[in-house]
Amino acid sequence: MQKGKNEKTADKPETILGTRKPVNQVDPHLPCRDRGVSFDPMKMTREYGDGQHVITAHGTTWIQVNQTRYESSLVVLPHALIPDWGVGSREALSLESLEPILSHSPEIILLGTGPEPRFPAREVLQRFRDLRIGLEIMDTPAACRTYNAIMSEGRRVAAALMLPGN
Repeated sequence: MQKGKNEKTADKPETILGTRKPVNQVDPHLPCRDRGVSFDPMKMTREYGDGQHVITAHGTTWIQVNQTRYESSLVVLPHALIPDWGVGSREALSLESLEPILSHSPEIILLGTGPEPRFPAREVLQRFRDLRIGLEIMDTPAACRTYNAIMSEGRRVAAALMLPGN
């Protein structure tokens, strides 16, 4: 008599749903303590490098830096803050408006252009290429999140954040 594919054989352990694990193993979905595994809990902390300015929250018309709320466009750097930047739209962005940022020698600038990414004029893009400074264009909430991540790596980053109506 020939055995079918689905019949058990004495020399082959039964498997669970096509895996190679024998059925008699402990259920992997049980908590660690019920599987006989012990571990020390890991302590999680946020690390922001040596930056003094951290974006702690944001909304559609405001940004909070170190628990201070700003309701106009601003520039955030690890060791400097430029409140009331005065650039509220892509059209208002000019080479002159970027000079206060460039004076801090960032290696990358995150340009938050409001609720959706909007590219600046070609001469602005060309200026950054000439200076070999990275320019990332994104919506303002994404720029806030990205700033904290890059700043925590200890890099020279600037977040130029445009808020609508400013």
